[in-house]
Amino acid sequence: MVEQTLRMYRAYCWINVIWYVLIGSFGVGVFILAGQLPPEDVTEAQITVLRNGGLMLALIGLVFSTLAMGLMRQVINSKNWLTHFINICLGISTCCLAPFCIVLAIKWNSKEFKQQLEKAQFEL
Repeated sequence: MVEQTLRMYRAYCWINVIWYVLIGSFGVGVFILAGQLPPEDVTEAQITVLRNGGLMLALIGLVFSTLAMGLMRQVINSKNWLTHFINICLGISTCCLAPFCIVLAIKWNSKEFKQQLEKAQFEL
């Protein structure tokens, strides 16, 4: 069960990285395309809102993809179990990942998994 849980968590981390890179790329695209809109169709304020929104999405994608990659490099043991559990709980807030993350959170929080973490540490 421990190996299956770790495989699920590894897959979840990679899905998170890809998801956040896509969000960041979308933000960059919105930022770039906002400047190419014809001036007769939109006001300067609308372009500013689009650029700011694109910039925020790009920054969110960059920060969260970096954090997700950093968590994949971190050793999984009983000391940083909670950090990884919080990462799983953040995925529950994404409607696409919620079913997967709920199952993963239940397995991650199981007594058997916690006992194995006390005995050994694992790397992704």
